[in-house]
Amino acid sequence: MLKLAALLLVLTPALAHATPAGAIDCTKSPKQVINDGGGSAAFVGTCEQIVINGGDNQVTIENVKQLVVNGAENTITVGGVDKISLTGNGNKVSYKKGLSAAKPKIQNVGTENTAAQVK
Repeated sequence: MLKLAALLLVLTPALAHATPAGAIDCTKSPKQVINDGGGSAAFVGTCEQIVINGGDNQVTIENVKQLVVNGAENTITVGGVDKISLTGNGNKVSYKKGLSAAKPKIQNVGTENTAAQVK
């Protein structure tokens, strides 16, 4: 019994990362918040909302309906997005397409932010 418990403890971290390279599966958790800074995160599937409060993060998102960036100096790469709200400063968002329209709605009240479509 003790050996079985030890084996389960060893295998549990491997089973917890079913999505590629530790990416967060948006189908399981559609709303996400990043409060930390200086890190990286990847999201797969389609998220309802991702809020980034921290700064100096590298974030990759497959699809998100609403992206809110309150932090500063974040670099965010998005496949598809409906709405981008930038209230922080010095953030760089690149996206490929809109989800429900050709391009997302972009609200930028911060300074030195960019949100640009890439091919």
